[in-house]
Amino acid sequence: MKFGNVLLGVLVAVVWGFNFVVADEAVADVPPFLLVALRYLVVAVLFMPFTRRAGLAWKYIVAVGLLYGVVQFSGLFLGLKLGVSAGVSATIIQSQALLTIVLAWFFLDEKFGALQWAGLAISGTGLTVLSVSGGENAPLLGVTCVLIGAAGWACSNIVLRKAGKISPWTMTVWQSVAVIPPMLALSLIFEHGQVGTVTHMRLDTFGALLYIAVLATGLGNYLWYRLIQQEGASKVAPFSLLVPVVGVVAGWIVLDQALSTRQSIGVVVILVGLALIVLAPQLRARFAPRKEPGNEAGNDETTAQPAAVEASTE
Repeated sequence: MKFGNVLLGVLVAVVWGFNFVVADEAVADVPPFLLVALRYLVVAVLFMPFTRRAGLAWKYIVAVGLLYGVVQFSGLFLGLKLGVSAGVSATIIQSQALLTIVLAWFFLDEKFGALQWAGLAISGTGLTVLSVSGGENAPLLGVTCVLIGAAGWACSNIVLRKAGKISPWTMTVWQSVAVIPPMLALSLIFEHGQVGTVTHMRLDTFGALLYIAVLATGLGNYLWYRLIQQEGASKVAPFSLLVPVVGVVAGWIVLDQALSTRQSIGVVVILVGLALIVLAPQLRARFAPRKEPGNEAGNDETTAQPAAVEASTE
């Protein structure tokens, strides 16, 4: 992997990880449902004029918009509003990887190896420890909201898989039209003071909104998709493991959100499990038995195994 792309991968992880701290500050002044609507409104205004829909089916736009935009970010921002710290939120939301594996196995009949299931079990254990840890940084109701957000993200991954080859950037921008109306409706029903919140928004809150929309969504997604195109998903995916680490460290430094011993253990266990899931294809390829010289044509079992490894890596 090129050194410049390694730096870009780290940059994306830092931008996304710090986004949890920024969002934590933003929900102190902006109600969570309204914040989601404003986030996608900024994305639509800035990027939609320069992004053609290019035949992307509306059924996928609406489905991903509702699951990824509405459910995920409503759950995340509501969890932050209810007191879940930036670091804990950044870690819990990554449980979408675990839920995606289970959903893909059930609905898409995708096969996963023993390493990935072991990683799933390990991360699930860490998530359980973190969820029941309690304390001011992980109230149960807030943790539940973030978990619901993670479930929405996981379901959107299944929809994207069903959609086939589509432009991720086009989906990122155009799902705004499916997110803004329901989020405004939810805000009008469950929140109040929307006009005053917008017209009297503080400069730092407005800056946080721009960070969430422009940097975390615009720059972050663009660089991520570009890296995947240049280097491949298997090489780029491990950088996502840095996101909760950055979220935990940034929350500690900027917001003074220290974790309890039990919460710290939960975070570490989750990251170990996620690392095992993400790196499973590389580990299988590295430790798989190699073909012995001279057996290429005479040993069906030997020749079949590398093909299976290659397929699982893809």
